[in-house]
Amino acid sequence: MRSHRGVGLAIAALALAHVASLVLAADGPPDGFLIGLLAASALPYLLCLGLLKWTGSPGAALGGLIAIATFDLWMYWSVFIAPRGSTAAVGLVFAPFWKLVILLPLGAF
Repeated sequence: MRSHRGVGLAIAALALAHVASLVLAADGPPDGFLIGLLAASALPYLLCLGLLKWTGSPGAALGGLIAIATFDLWMYWSVFIAPRGSTAAVGLVFAPFWKLVILLPLGAF
């Protein structure tokens, strides 16, 4: 049971850090689009928490967490640190879908 708490805490901490990084990267107060993007971006992390609770498998939850967190780090780097073009930020719009449909199931498997 103790390992479940540690995994749950790690998932929650990464979700909070991800949301905070997107809020800090915004130029002004969050508008409706940013709030929707934050909600969609945090959904895969919340599903990892649900996966941990429903299956009791910390391995599947950690696999999904590692996959989506690695992708988030790469996406943050490619958009905010070293963008390669003017359309780099478009990836932020599609990233929640990729995490939810591709990376989370592959990582949990």
